[in-house]
Amino acid sequence: MKSLSDLSQEQTTALQNWAEEGVKLADMQTRLKDEFALKLTYLEMQLIASDLQLVIKSERSTGPVDLSNQEQMAAARKAHGREEETPAPPKGVSVRTDSVARPGMIVSGKATFTDGQTAEWSLDQMGRLALKGPSPDYRPSESDLASFQQELQKLLQKEGF
Repeated sequence: MKSLSDLSQEQTTALQNWAEEGVKLADMQTRLKDEFALKLTYLEMQLIASDLQLVIKSERSTGPVDLSNQEQMAAARKAHGREEETPAPPKGVSVRTDSVARPGMIVSGKATFTDGQTAEWSLDQMGRLALKGPSPDYRPSESDLASFQQELQKLLQKEGF
C-alpha cells in the first residue's frame, strides 16, 4: 500500500495545489496517474489526503472543507441543501476481520458485496491489500470497491491497525 512517504515533493505540492483548486480526491487520483504515472487506490488516496491534511475548497462553501473531518463535511452538505446526496455504502457491502489472521498476513477477513458474493481480503506485512473473489474472474462493481475500501479503512482504524 502506497503512503505519503512514497510521494515526491513535486507530487505532494501538486496534491496541495489541486486541493486549493477544489479538485476532488477521485480526480486527484486520475491526475496522479496521468501526470506522474502513479497509480493509487482510492483508499491510498484517502489516507494520503488525511496524512497531508488536505483541505479541498468547496465550490459552494465560503470556506475550505477539511477531508479528515467527516462531521464537518456532512454539516457543509447539509448547509448547502445537499444532505440527500451524501454517498453511503450500498446496502449489503460489509467487511469483517477473521478472528485469526491467515498465515503471513497482518490482518485478513471477508467482504460481502451488493451482488451477494463474498470475497476474502488480506493485508500483508508490506501493507499490500489483496482481494480474492469466489471465482478467478469475479470482479465487484466500482461502487462496491469504493464502499469496500471505505468500510475497510473504518474497520482497520477501529481495530487499531
